[in-house]
Amino acid sequence: MKENYKVVIVEDEIQNIELLEYLIQKYFPELTIVGIAQNIDEADVLLNKKEVDIAFLDITLHKRSVFELFKENITPKYQIIFITAYEYFALEAIKISPIDYLLKPINTEDFINAVNKAKEKSKTQPSFNQSMITQLSNLMNTKPLESKIVISSNKEVQLVNLEDIICFSSQRQYTIFLLISGKEIVSSKNLGEYLKIISSPLFFRIHKSHVINIHHLSKIEKENGNYCVLSNNKILPISQRKYKELLQFLNH
Repeated sequence: MKENYKVVIVEDEIQNIELLEYLIQKYFPELTIVGIAQNIDEADVLLNKKEVDIAFLDITLHKRSVFELFKENITPKYQIIFITAYEYFALEAIKISPIDYLLKPINTEDFINAVNKAKEKSKTQPSFNQSMITQLSNLMNTKPLESKIVISSNKEVQLVNLEDIICFSSQRQYTIFLLISGKEIVSSKNLGEYLKIISSPLFFRIHKSHVINIHHLSKIEKENGNYCVLSNNKILPISQRKYKELLQFLNH
């Protein structure tokens, strides 16, 4: 029975690297980190140089796909735990196969479950499924990750086009999305969590409580303070600090 596992971390966000290091040390002392890479080139060298049992792989590294690492007809001889900020990708990936993945921000319980599954599979499936990698890579190439977002409310889980979002705002621990259809979605996730997920240049944070879709900005009112008027006629305040940043962003 295998008692020690060699692990590599391929991740471009320092805070996630540090979190994974902490979780491995706390919950899985039998795992030894033999290398860390923060971009595709470093990862390519590391994974070809080191003997690896389990690899934590961020799916997107500085706008490059981690699937660049997997050459045609070369099957990874280790278990993979993918890391992604996109719920949409995770949901689609599950439809293909019961792969192991961690959704950012990384949850401790999810981490423990993923590692336990990877350890168990390493005993019976020493090689990763190449056909699965091909399917996942094709999924990324055909369905842009940044075009949609999954919004969970108390009643349902909805897949929403980013272009259809006019704005989203914080209301205590909730986030409220306004769509071009006039629909309002109240999510139990806070604004900060969505800002980690949404990296599209469509959106600009005009205030600590408000994020707007630039394509739905109709005008800026400067009388009695600075306000955004949106395509649905909603008016939102612009903080003093964000006003200059917004003008620079619009003129870029």
